[in-house]
Amino acid sequence: MNHRILGAFGAASVVASSHAGFLGFAAFARVASNGNRVIDVVVVVSSANDRLLNVYNSNVTNNAGAGGAPYFIQQAGTATRGWKPDLLSSTPNTRNSSIDSFMTIGVEGGAPYYGDYYPSGATGADGLFSTGWTTLGNTVPNLAGWFISPPTLADNVAESLSNFSGTRINNGSAASGSFGIWCAHLVMPSNSSLVTWSATAVVKDGVTGQNSTGSAVQFQLWYYPPPPPDSDGDGIPDASDACPIQLGTVACSGCPANVCGTCGTAPDQDNDGKPDCQDNCPTVANPTQTDCDSDGQGDACDFSPNCLCPADLTADNVVDGADIGALLAAWGPCSSPCNGDLDRDGSVGGSDLGLQLFAWGPCAP
Repeated sequence: MNHRILGAFGAASVVASSHAGFLGFAAFARVASNGNRVIDVVVVVSSANDRLLNVYNSNVTNNAGAGGAPYFIQQAGTATRGWKPDLLSSTPNTRNSSIDSFMTIGVEGGAPYYGDYYPSGATGADGLFSTGWTTLGNTVPNLAGWFISPPTLADNVAESLSNFSGTRINNGSAASGSFGIWCAHLVMPSNSSLVTWSATAVVKDGVTGQNSTGSAVQFQLWYYPPPPPDSDGDGIPDASDACPIQLGTVACSGCPANVCGTCGTAPDQDNDGKPDCQDNCPTVANPTQTDCDSDGQGDACDFSPNCLCPADLTADNVVDGADIGALLAAWGPCSSPCNGDLDRDGSVGGSDLGLQLFAWGPCAP
């Protein structure tokens, strides 16, 4: 089956300091040729000189295992050292591995500067990795953390995110960043359909030298079947969002109300620039909105005989036989507006004659 990769968020939040080099987490998801799902997670930073010091309070799950238990694929053998990066792999490019999961911070020697993409051997683990770091495991221990040691190594220097392949899914302000530090390589079997990542990262700002801390909550990746489209990313699917491309707050299921108090674009049937709710002739173009008798109906659609006396075709303030003659002279189709087309239907005919006879007599002042 051909599986597609799409990304979205559940409730996502990012918190960072005012000197934040940390912009958020990003994931690059793809399906490998062997059918396994592969996700590379990076900490996105604002400068190529920013450094990732550690990741902690992690919670990484998927629904691939029996009963939904998390299951991540690892290469057999002691070389993988549990969740520590596999520096001894015979695979030419460890980043592209589809048989081994691991955590890392950056790449050996600060790639791409030295031309390789092996995970950093200087990545260490905190005590929460004790059950999965030194032995083969299939889950990421909850709240586990990993770090670069010593932090002065070049291994944790940011690299261009153009080096990563797959569909990019962003958390927080990560979409605005073009540099990041590799922090996880997750490989899952083909029946994975939902992966959730949450963690906190500490980044040393490459300009100010200050540390910044940021967190991502419920950073979610969907494989097949994909989630319903949500073009504006406001958490409301396009199918039920009155404004599917306009991000908003709580009004109108995801977008601000328009001037008429409804959702979406305010209707304007006559295309005169005035929405129907503010138009005194909603079906007849009248951009000036003139209303000579102030009865709430614009002159363009008001055929009342006491307003501008529209049936007085001879402009002598009385509707009489002379006006009948003027109307008969104009009988037939006409280009609106035209003298005698009292009902504004683009033709002078019997309906206009009826309106003129109705107005027979002196015009009201």
